[in-house]
Amino acid sequence: MIQNNQQPREFDAILGGNSQLPLNSAVLGGIEGVKMRLDSPRDETRFAAVSEALKYGKEGLDLVTKAFKDGKLIGGNLSGIDLTGADLRGADLREANLSEANLSEANLELADLRKANLSNAKLQHTNLTGAKLAGANLRGADLT
Repeated sequence: MIQNNQQPREFDAILGGNSQLPLNSAVLGGIEGVKMRLDSPRDETRFAAVSEALKYGKEGLDLVTKAFKDGKLIGGNLSGIDLTGADLRGADLREANLSEANLSEANLELADLRKANLSNAKLQHTNLTGAKLAGANLRGADLT
């Protein structure tokens, strides 16, 4: 069955518009609503949209990857996020909290991870070639 991403999904609650919404408000709009929140000028709104985006599978992961690459998630609290296999080449992850995140098999080539918290993160088979890691916390990270 082909899924129409413009239609409400089971976890959508109300149709959103273009107005500024309180951080904890529920917004319908499917993947389009997530796109709007990831483009919000408010850090809190963008960070909260990440977990919603990941509910949309590959399309949502692509949106999160783009947000990382565009520097929209700098300093975000994304602890425990599952980005297994994500292509984050060149992404700006400065000061992000990625503690306990799963970045196994992700491509972080040339990514900026300065001062990022990667404590207890899963980094098995992760490509860190040329990544900037100055000041990053890798305590307990699995780099096997």
